[in-house]
Amino acid sequence: MYVGIWDDEMTSFYKGQNYPIVHLQERVLMTLACKHVDDVVIGSPYILTEDLIKSLNIKKVVQIIDTDED
Repeated sequence: MYVGIWDDEMTSFYKGQNYPIVHLQERVLMTLACKHVDDVVIGSPYILTEDLIKSLNIKKVVQIIDTDED
């Protein structure tokens, strides 16, 4: 399973200046520690294109939607 992680700048842009709470390197290491994760796409794009999906041979895309409006 691939997991896409936004870089710190993109996270701040979309979530606000107090984010990310944990920096990119730590988020990558924590994600890679999960047994079902094969690899991490660092700086993944906000919008996934068909070309990216095909090049990584992605079968399923899952998005977590934050419903907590601070």
